[in-house]
Amino acid sequence: MRFLWLVTAIAPLALASAPAFAVDTLDIQHCQQMGDADLTIQGCGNIAADKSVDPHDRAVAAFNLGIGYYAKNDLDNSIKAWTEATTFEPGYAHAYNNLAKAYLAEENFAKAISNYDEAVKLDPKHALSYKGRGIAEFLSGGKEKAEADFQQVLALTPSDTYALLWLELTKRRLGAKPSDLAKASTQVNMGAWPGPLVLLYAGQSTPHDVIIAAQHVDQKISKARMCDVGFYAGELSLADGDKDEAIKLFNHALDVCFNSVEERTAATVELKALGEKD
Repeated sequence: MRFLWLVTAIAPLALASAPAFAVDTLDIQHCQQMGDADLTIQGCGNIAADKSVDPHDRAVAAFNLGIGYYAKNDLDNSIKAWTEATTFEPGYAHAYNNLAKAYLAEENFAKAISNYDEAVKLDPKHALSYKGRGIAEFLSGGKEKAEADFQQVLALTPSDTYALLWLELTKRRLGAKPSDLAKASTQVNMGAWPGPLVLLYAGQSTPHDVIIAAQHVDQKISKARMCDVGFYAGELSLADGDKDEAIKLFNHALDVCFNSVEERTAATVELKALGEKD
């Protein structure tokens, strides 16, 4: 699934370090591995349900349980597991971040923002939560707040290319002229994905160039990149006033995006705004 591939890229699901559980060894092994979602759910579920286990250990197990469900696109059970993680350990910023991410995928922006608020309250340097909250604000109409959040992400992680793209989108929606991305992106590797999208926004490449750059020997990676192309090129077309092209590109994003990624949610919201979806 894309969220595993993007552990160091777009709004990843943070992985907590595994503690020493005083329970069945096989459950521990299953809970700590992330290659088989069913095994993760089985092992972590047993640990999280065991009232004799230390609350911190139950919190970590519930956190990983949520990841297992998320890998299977089961948002309801992911939300349940991450909510339990915050109950077992109220100061668990990563769990609030992931809980917010799941609500964002469900287009429940109020709950997403509320949980992102809690995550950054617990960890003021939680860049993923600022970015996620910015996306939720952007999609729910809070463009000024979104701009501030994306600025904060770049202050914490200047090399975050996706935050740079979202900031540019937000500024354009607020009526600002396209910025000089070539200067703004001096700390971004333009040769690495999604650098080609930044070049597209900067007017230094074409959609065809970006599609070529999106190709990868791993078909899952190519598919994830084409998801990006559909959404971000769609936003650029929309900003240029070409609604028909934007609709085509957003629909392309829905066709290729993995479930629960932010770009799929955003493309869906944009199509609804354009009257193309209920």
